[in-house]
Amino acid sequence: MGHELPCRDTDGSGGFSPVSGPPGPRLSYPDRANSGRHRALRQDNVHQAYVAMAASGVVTEAQRLVFNTVSQKLLKEKGAEAIMLGGTDLALAFNQQDTAFPLVDCAGIHVDAIVRLAIS
Repeated sequence: MGHELPCRDTDGSGGFSPVSGPPGPRLSYPDRANSGRHRALRQDNVHQAYVAMAASGVVTEAQRLVFNTVSQKLLKEKGAEAIMLGGTDLALAFNQQDTAFPLVDCAGIHVDAIVRLAIS
């Protein structure tokens, strides 16, 4: 199962919709079944940390702690097998060599595909 960090939608709706399609990896979010203030605060913390990191191009230890805390919760409490780095700037906070869990770096996958296409 893949999981991604919960970040608010950029349109401000604050919601997430399930991904439909063929059977395969399942996406889930912390406390998805529970609405309420705690889940909203966690999503806001991730959103604020991500936006600040993306704007500065540098990850702080406090931002890294937010991302790692949510990732660990997904792994331990939600049964995630890997964390998807859906935001291009998340590579600032995570790398496979220094992370104790599997990562799926979506931006890295895209870059590799573009390079292979360009040189073929």
